[in-house]
Amino acid sequence: MGGQLYENGVFKPLYSDVDPKRPDQKYVNDWNASKSNDLIWYATRTEVTYYDNDLADQLLENYESWENGEKPEEPDTKTITYKYEDFNTSVDANGKTVYTLKDDVVRISDAAQPGDPKYKKLSDKDGNLITDADRTIIGNGQPKHTGGFSNNFVYKNWDLNIFLQWSYGNDILNANRMVFENPQAKKNTNMFASYTNRWSAENPTSNMPRARAIGAEYYSSLYVEDGSFLKLKTISLGYNFTPNTLRSLGISAARLFISAENIATITGYSGSDPEVSTRNSVLTPGFDWSAYPRSFNASLGINITF
Repeated sequence: MGGQLYENGVFKPLYSDVDPKRPDQKYVNDWNASKSNDLIWYATRTEVTYYDNDLADQLLENYESWENGEKPEEPDTKTITYKYEDFNTSVDANGKTVYTLKDDVVRISDAAQPGDPKYKKLSDKDGNLITDADRTIIGNGQPKHTGGFSNNFVYKNWDLNIFLQWSYGNDILNANRMVFENPQAKKNTNMFASYTNRWSAENPTSNMPRARAIGAEYYSSLYVEDGSFLKLKTISLGYNFTPNTLRSLGISAARLFISAENIATITGYSGSDPEVSTRNSVLTPGFDWSAYPRSFNASLGINITF
């Protein structure tokens, strides 16, 4: 990682170092820059950790699940529920329309109906029937890299610290959606508002499985989301009183400050917080089930030295 540093009126090259004990971790040395006698900008150590993808894949080998179709360039073209065109129709003795899967359509059950999840056939075993041989890895809970960047600004008696944190390239299995967008046969259950967009006769193009869908109980790529994020983690603003102001009070130093934590998050993840892992241990990352989001905190205080 490279860049430039403005110091004493001259731009100097800035390079990253590699810790020989942690070759996967790269960081930028501490430095500071000043463009005037009053305003100073300190950029403290910036750490970026890169993860070995092979190791991440090994950690997720047990996270096998059912694959819902391919991941096309345009998400809207992804087929993950059976549509009417997948079926032959007939009318029974009671005048009710009967839907029977066409012979060339992949199925997890011959009883599948329009709106049920449609999985991808990965093996050449058992014809068009989905079996355990079609399970595959559908996500990677380990990020490609993580990092943080802290900036300190000083102007006369004022100081300001801003800390940014990010994670990139990790997947999250949003297990909350498996329940609150997929009630199965449960009754009187609270649901996400998005459940109103489930497949139905009035909404036949939806890729969210219908109510009481057959085969909807499995982990699938329908619930795997990009967990990358950029967070404005902390901000702290302080004012340092001058010695002349404090001398008569018998105080040698005093700093009044206001700070805030968990201020803003930029992410495409639909859950409450992409910085989550609620499975059994650190070996099962990226699993979101009923996690409490990190709350916004604000504080006001004063540091006094006598």
